[in-house]
Amino acid sequence: MRKIAAILFVLIISIPLSSQDTLTVIDSLKLYEKRPKIGLALSGGAAHGLAHIGVIQYLDEIGIDIDYVTGTSMGAIIGALYAMGYDGEKIEEIAKELDWTAILNNKIPLNGVAAVEKLYHDKYPLTFVIENNSILLPQGFFNTNRLELELAKLFAPASEIENFEELPRAFNAFGVDIEKGEIVTLNNGRLAKALRASMAIPSVFAPKYYQGKYLVDGGLMRNFPVSDNIKMGSDLVIGSYVGREKADITELRTLIDILTESAFMMSITDSKTQKELTNVLLTPNVKDMGVFDFEDCEEFIQKGYEAAKSNEEKLIKLATILKKYPKEKTISLDDPGFVFIDSIKINKMPNRDQKLVLDKLALKERSYMTFEHIEDGIDRVTSTLNFESVSYDVIKNGSGHFLFIEAAPREEKKIGININHFSPTNSSLIINGQVRNFIFRLSNLRASLRLSENVAVGGEYFVRGGLSNKNWVLGLRIEAQKQDMVFESFGRQRKNGLLWKGYITPYLTYEFNNYTSIRAEIDIKRFDFINELQSEFDIKRFVEVGNKIGFIFSIDDRDARVMIKRGLYLYSRAAYGFETFHNLKYTKPAAADVLNFSIAENFFEGEFFVSQTFPLSRNVWWTFTGDAYYKNNSSILDNYSIGGTTIEGKRNLPFIGYRAQELRTDQHLYMRSDLRIGVFDNVSVTLVGNIIVGESKSFRYSDPSRENTFTAYGVGFEFGIMLPIGPVLFDVGYSSEAENVRTELSIGWKHFF
Repeated sequence: MRKIAAILFVLIISIPLSSQDTLTVIDSLKLYEKRPKIGLALSGGAAHGLAHIGVIQYLDEIGIDIDYVTGTSMGAIIGALYAMGYDGEKIEEIAKELDWTAILNNKIPLNGVAAVEKLYHDKYPLTFVIENNSILLPQGFFNTNRLELELAKLFAPASEIENFEELPRAFNAFGVDIEKGEIVTLNNGRLAKALRASMAIPSVFAPKYYQGKYLVDGGLMRNFPVSDNIKMGSDLVIGSYVGREKADITELRTLIDILTESAFMMSITDSKTQKELTNVLLTPNVKDMGVFDFEDCEEFIQKGYEAAKSNEEKLIKLATILKKYPKEKTISLDDPGFVFIDSIKINKMPNRDQKLVLDKLALKERSYMTFEHIEDGIDRVTSTLNFESVSYDVIKNGSGHFLFIEAAPREEKKIGININHFSPTNSSLIINGQVRNFIFRLSNLRASLRLSENVAVGGEYFVRGGLSNKNWVLGLRIEAQKQDMVFESFGRQRKNGLLWKGYITPYLTYEFNNYTSIRAEIDIKRFDFINELQSEFDIKRFVEVGNKIGFIFSIDDRDARVMIKRGLYLYSRAAYGFETFHNLKYTKPAAADVLNFSIAENFFEGEFFVSQTFPLSRNVWWTFTGDAYYKNNSSILDNYSIGGTTIEGKRNLPFIGYRAQELRTDQHLYMRSDLRIGVFDNVSVTLVGNIIVGESKSFRYSDPSRENTFTAYGVGFEFGIMLPIGPVLFDVGYSSEAENVRTELSIGWKHFF
């Protein structure tokens, strides 16, 4: 009888869906002697794929248990969770807990980067790779290491299952062999890695090398795997489709529209065929929602539930028939929680790279580990940016397990380009070159050039050293730049000129983790000020050369430099300056007596800075900042600059109501409060209040009528938008000295300090 039913079923599904009575197909299942096999096919569609969760929830609600699951890209992620035995409610819980934007975008947060890499991190939106004497774009714009780690953690319960059809619900995912142009069925191996391959969107994610093939997103050729579900043995297939539909000619208005439609044409055509094979086709109404709007998870799920419920007659009839065939309840895989690791093994790579991996992992063999502990260790390895990718497997070895780390050392040469604008340097084009493993393994060489009327050049070379511990970093930074230097008092320009300043700074850093470090450095400096607005008794030129040895302790676990959502930045510094040399040229010999500069060769300085950001709600954050700085001698050139937007700079503090570098201090107490409200994604308005009590010799130089000590405050708003080139910040504030409203604009990141 089952053979007869099967023959009837094949005949029925060979008829296009448009002329097929789905209820008749469901009725035919009554002829089966044994329980018919029910399949679920889930399409790709990025955030749209979250609608599949609502479909699963409705199936759970009416009692339809699935036997075979197929999925592509996001459909593969949801499908694999379901295949592990999770119900719709559990999958929704997981989906809401995940920070999808952080997982999928191309930005490693600032707190995920090692201390010595923070300065340059994520400042170059346009990057070219130099390979075989050619300049190329990167293979993918998104970094996927976070995605791979999250997948490894999510699918840890299936880490010992090699055959995906042995999961509580049999499962297949799909990728495309980019070399051969063939659909690849992913039904065995490591589940997390197979899923990563299934969602390697070309030009967005780099291809995934898996089981001897370079794979890209299965949606390129098979976005809706219905026929594959039938091949697994399904007698009836329920399909949830949230992929692209063929565009109307009137919708193809731009070159991008045409290119996108062309790229997806094969997938759209194949999906049309797959839909005709689907017995119960569900199409959640998500086309007007963004494909990366993961924050709308709940709405997507509701759309999926509604799509399933709109097919209530068919699905309830199916559920009724299936009740006649008792089936054991699907048992979900248990989360192992922790495992005992006998040993840690690393793929073949240079010895120094292996040592770095072990030092940053900081995990002990023959001990119990949670997957969170392993992931934290992988994060520390990733934070060095010495590896293209880092992944892990927990592999059963007899009665125990070993942890296998697979890391691909980064052997890169690249060029980064950006633009910026700040008051002291004006508009600039920034070019940065980087070479890793230059001369020594685990080294990083950078060179930067600022092209503008105020030119700058700089470079840094560091190497991770230490025979027994690669957390030690030895480096050298060199920088020289030209900038406008304006002396202001009570909101009026009093003096101005050009300042050439340069630093040579050898340093030794020890990294405790991604955000805590201690550093010793020697600062060899030279300042050269050329006065362009001279009075009768004045300076023509002032050259200051000196040396300074300092020690710095810092904690920086902020998620970003600006528009911060959470994190602490603590900075404590003590330094001793010695053998300071000054050369002053005056307009007249008598100017030396009139100006009466007291110049010290040696000095001590200390600073304690702290800034903490607290999330008050989903779109509101409060940041408190305080700084105490002391120096026991004064200088009109080597001092702290106060003013401008919240972009960081060396010895610079932002101050609402004052332009960049409008105030200068030799010592100060500073406090600031920022209440930031997120208006849209990457757009915010911040209410700012700040106050400073300071002392500055530069005031007496530019304005003899005022005292060295001063108290200043400012209140106002900072409007910010985050663009690929960096933040665009516009300050509107009232200052206590100018007694009027002041504005300040900054665009992009600072690359020289």
